[in-house]
Amino acid sequence: MNKLKSFLVISLLSLISFGQNYPIKHLDISSGLSNNSVATIYQDQNGYMWFGTFDGLNRYDGNDFKIYRHIHTDPNSIQGNAISCIEGDYENNLWIGTTAGPVVFNAERSSFSPLKYYDTNKKIKPLKITAYEIIAVHSLHIILVATKEGIVVYKEGEQIGTAIPFNGKLDYIARSISYNAKKQIFYVFITGTGLCQYDIKSKRITVLNDTITGANCIKLTNEGLWIGSDEGAYLYNHSLNTYSKNYFEEKTVVRDFFQQENRLWIATDGAGLFTLSKNQTTPVLYRASGPVSLLNSKSLYDIFQSKTGEMWFGTLRGGVSMMGKKPLYFNHFKSKNPLTHKEDEDPACKFYAFFLRR
Repeated sequence: MNKLKSFLVISLLSLISFGQNYPIKHLDISSGLSNNSVATIYQDQNGYMWFGTFDGLNRYDGNDFKIYRHIHTDPNSIQGNAISCIEGDYENNLWIGTTAGPVVFNAERSSFSPLKYYDTNKKIKPLKITAYEIIAVHSLHIILVATKEGIVVYKEGEQIGTAIPFNGKLDYIARSISYNAKKQIFYVFITGTGLCQYDIKSKRITVLNDTITGANCIKLTNEGLWIGSDEGAYLYNHSLNTYSKNYFEEKTVVRDFFQQENRLWIATDGAGLFTLSKNQTTPVLYRASGPVSLLNSKSLYDIFQSKTGEMWFGTLRGGVSMMGKKPLYFNHFKSKNPLTHKEDEDPACKFYAFFLRR
């Protein structure tokens, strides 16, 4: 092997050793995002990524953004600009929570329709309050909206729901909802009360555990139901009706959980991104192994995995971060659209391959 080939082989081995990390992409206002604080992320059936920010709803096609904001003179525009949650129904409409009330977005008409509900007196009222979380359970053909004044249940295809009272009233904060399909249980966390259960047949909410009365999120994973609070992360045992100890040794504000195979991702507000594997008892701070940092902010609001496996992270004042599914080995040095996945091999790889064949 001549000196040139020796140099190329050494350089290539160095590149491979250095490049065994996941591809990372950052999106912020310089990329076209409407605001750098991203509260929620969703992917629709057409593959578009949707980012709900503190100032506008954003649709991303892998290259460009389309931004939706409230327009005073347009009754079909979105109800509010601060987006809190996004969910999709079986007709590929988007259900979008805003601080001015949830709306349904029809992509074909490009219009937003505000949601309504029947109160306890069976009167129809507009739903003009903050929606914290929306979940669609297609097997039951229903959509649940957790709001600042209670839970509202909708039948799929309808935009007038039924408000569910708690202790006979509609003045409770339903902070988060999770559905256990195996047990057919809706878990609801009510601020100031604790973890509750909603029975769809009786339309009643009952208290399960009032040990923890404040939470930012609840999420059902392989290990069970996780509760994220301003203190840390707790795992709920349904059989014993008890919580685990705090998985964080220090006070940590937890905003979201995401189960990815055998790894649990934990989003915190101010402490960064953590992971927890099956045999670990304490979350580990995640750091990208490559030269590019994964996050531009230590405050995370949402974690989402796309249909093709990329991980997306919404942050406070740091925009959106995307981490690819496959590590960057030398044969994966390709430029790729994160939505279309069309790719071209890096010219440098072709250059190395040409000389190594000689």
